[in-house]
Amino acid sequence: MSRFLFLSLSTGILLSTAGCANGEFDQLMDKGWDEWDQGNYKEAIKLCSQAIDFEPNDPEGYYCRGSALSEIGKSRRAYKDLTKAIELDPDDLDYYYWRGLTIMSMTRQANSKMQKVGCSDIKKAYSKKHNFTREYVQENKDFLRQECPFLF
Repeated sequence: MSRFLFLSLSTGILLSTAGCANGEFDQLMDKGWDEWDQGNYKEAIKLCSQAIDFEPNDPEGYYCRGSALSEIGKSRRAYKDLTKAIELDPDDLDYYYWRGLTIMSMTRQANSKMQKVGCSDIKKAYSKKHNFTREYVQENKDFLRQECPFLF
């Protein structure tokens, strides 16, 4: 009987701790996105990093931090975070859009592997009619025509 009681209590404590971590993650992500929306990218990066500490297997933390890093010109770090988000959830087109956008803003050699990844990411999101990507392509058509001729 006492063994059953011990197991029940242990399980209850573990479950409540996991719920607490999830709640912390959600709060940090909400604050991180709020800071991102206000253009406070460094604060968003800090909050998203804390959220990642709570939930390292949730792609949203890497996506938020990666897109914020991209906004402040930290393209290589952004690329790593966005790639991690894609590894964790390969179906979310936002991650491909932001990684492609980040790569297109980086200094890279023509026809390099990195350029091909960036073009491929944008093409994937564009071909699936992702709204942000369609806007980006329309606004940057001349640049993309040079960089990613297979897009058109």
